[in-house]
Amino acid sequence: MFFDYYPKCSSRQINTASSWYLKRILAKQLKELEDDGLIQKEIFDELPIKVEYTLTALGEQLLPVITVMQDWGKKYIASQLK
Repeated sequence: MFFDYYPKCSSRQINTASSWYLKRILAKQLKELEDDGLIQKEIFDELPIKVEYTLTALGEQLLPVITVMQDWGKKYIASQLK
């Protein structure tokens, strides 16, 4: 995507763009998790703006599933590195 607009660029430009892009992706993912009821967002009335995310009860129910998937991923990666 980035290189469609900037076919030639410096590593600094890539880093800046990827940082912006990653922040956008993270914001979108957090919004989806919030919309699905897995996390709760709390905005504090202070400067600079402070935002905290916590798991909801529904999100906490997913922790065992995520742990199993994480363990599988670690084993898979380890098997590929041999």
